[in-house]
Amino acid sequence: MVAIPEPEWDFFSTMNLSTFAEFLKQWAAQVDLKRFASSPRGPKKPRPQRQREPRRTHVSTARLLDEQKRSHKASTLQKEPTRVVETPAPQTLQS
Repeated sequence: MVAIPEPEWDFFSTMNLSTFAEFLKQWAAQVDLKRFASSPRGPKKPRPQRQREPRRTHVSTARLLDEQKRSHKASTLQKEPTRVVETPAPQTLQS
């Protein structure tokens, strides 16, 4: 049973706090937690190996981030601009 019907709670209103706490502890000890478990998490993906340059033994993180930012800007500039289609202006009505 997951939920207690409302009439059953009347019994608990007459209990003192310590008795009620002990009663809840006993119930909690009998709960099958596997029924409420979420789905298992999948395995972690391995981190990609860093590409090393043979002439440089150390590359700072700031340098890597800066190079990535520059390559991202260059790739967005190389993209073809969107084409705007011009629509003819509406002709005025002549009476």
